Parts: sequence; C-alpha cells; structure tokens
Amino acid sequence: MVFSTKTCVIIRGLSGSGKSTLAKQIVNNNKNYTSAIHETDSLLYDKDGNYNIDIDIKKMGDYHQKNFEIFSESILSGTHIVINSNTNTQLWEFNHYVELAVQNSYSIMIFDLYDAGLTNQELFDRNSHGFPLDKYDIVRSYYERNYSNLDPRKPWERGES
Repeated sequence: MVFSTKTCVIIRGLSGSGKSTLAKQIVNNNKNYTSAIHETDSLLYDKDGNYNIDIDIKKMGDYHQKNFEIFSESILSGTHIVINSNTNTQLWEFNHYVELAVQNSYSIMIFDLYDAGLTNQELFDRNSHGFPLDKYDIVRSYYERNYSNLDPRKPWERGES
C-alpha cells in the first residue's frame, strides 16, 4: 500500500500478531516518503541492545508518554507516514495519537490485527518481547474489538470493569 498524503497509521494487536512486521512493510513500500515507526517497546532496550521486559510496571506509563512525545515530534515535523504500532488494546490507549494527527491534517488508517487468527501458543512463539503465555487470555478479555461508541475514556471511567 502506497500513501500520497500525510498519514497516521495505528496498528493494533496482541503481542506476536505481526504489528512490527506490518509497520516495517509499510515503510519499505513507501521509500519515497519520510516515515517513522513508534513503539513503546523500542524504548525498553538497554544500551547493549537487550530487551528489558522486567521493568517496573509502574514506569510503563512513563514509557508510553515518552513514545507519544516522540510520535508528536514526527507529526509536528510533517513526517509523511507516522506509525504507532503498540498493542493499542483499547480506544483510550491510542485516541490521543489519532487526535493529534487529525489536528495536524493527517489521514488516519487503523489496522486491527487482533490475534491474526493465531492461538495463544502461536502468538507466544512469535512474539519477540517475552510476553507471558499465561497473560494472553487476560488481554483478550479486555481487548476492545468494537469501539463504535467512540467513548475514549478508560473503561473504569465509563463505569465498566
């Protein structure tokens, strides 16, 4: 797929569903345009290139905020194709990316890979960040497949559990 206007691409899906692979394919198919891929996971590598899955979970919000700041720099600098390929399991997790892009005249494309038709074991075998096999049922249970109500609040702010 080739893009001719400034485009924000949101790629959603469970760990191992192919988000990073799709993001790289989009960039490779659009070499005539500036592009940037933004994944919070990319911030979790140490100086030696080792992925640190055992970070303090309380700091994950800080990492997501840093990812959004870097994403914002790409949008504000006019990068042609700006991709967010986090898991984006619920609308509130990626809505602010979409809002910023729209405010800056970007077209929006959302790809929902969900589980790519794979079992938990297959996703686990494919994911490159050590996402625990026993957590897949949990993330499946709160993954918003239908966010047509367009309520960007967190589920607990909407009165949901």
